[in-house]
Amino acid sequence: PNPHLSGILRSRYKAKPEITILENAISDAPGELDLFVPRYRGFVYDGLASLDKTSASEWLNADSVAGFDHAKLSIEQHKVKIITLDSLDLQPDVVKIDVQGYELQVVKGGAKTFTRSQPVTIIETPNSSVVSLLADYGLHPFRYHAGRLRRGDTSGLNTVFLGSRDQGRFKAFIDAGN
Repeated sequence: PNPHLSGILRSRYKAKPEITILENAISDAPGELDLFVPRYRGFVYDGLASLDKTSASEWLNADSVAGFDHAKLSIEQHKVKIITLDSLDLQPDVVKIDVQGYELQVVKGGAKTFTRSQPVTIIETPNSSVVSLLADYGLHPFRYHAGRLRRGDTSGLNTVFLGSRDQGRFKAFIDAGN
């Protein structure tokens, strides 16, 4: 939903009518919220943007940046339209969720999509509520490590959630002991 990034994408893909750029955030209910984008020493950290101001403000700190100077941190604020994943009426094969603390809202707003399509779903850092809700939708967590999928492992970054169809498809990569 970052207007700067969506503008770059629209420009890059303007000659490709099959590609649609939506300048929306995904959550559990439609509406409008503020998107908070951190800027430090003039550099925009768009990958750390969040609908949660605290999350956007706290990613950059003395623990993550050597010589951190809080006075050089600012937060840009943009109004963004919120939609649900279900409102798009998609049947995706893969869904990647990296939303800096809003994972649960995205998953709730995609209940029909996840249940119906059971896409391979990749979430950077799912909490136990997200894991539980996706399990209700038939998607179970795996961690990809050293060429294998380890069932139930949500440690590390980018947990992969698979439904029964994809567990069968990737059976050769799933650790037999888990």
